[in-house]
Amino acid sequence: MTTAGRGHTGRPLKATSPEVLAYVLVMSAAVLRVLLPLMVLAVAFATTYAWQQKQRAAEVEELDAQLLSSDLPIDAYLDQGFAAWLKRRASQ
Repeated sequence: MTTAGRGHTGRPLKATSPEVLAYVLVMSAAVLRVLLPLMVLAVAFATTYAWQQKQRAAEVEELDAQLLSSDLPIDAYLDQGFAAWLKRRASQ
């Protein structure tokens, strides 16, 4: 486009540095228009994943603390019914 405009007006066909800068900025804007939303989406996914992992760890820590602070005998932990109860409790 620049060369056609320059050729019809009799100016040299070489683009000046402001014209080159304008074309570079337009191309950069086109690339950013695609990449920026993808980057925001990736950061949102990573943040959500980290938050969920932190929540799961907190839940496991709380359950462990409750179990360790209770007065259950060691045989209760070996009981299969108790193991099933723990699995149900953890899934809630």
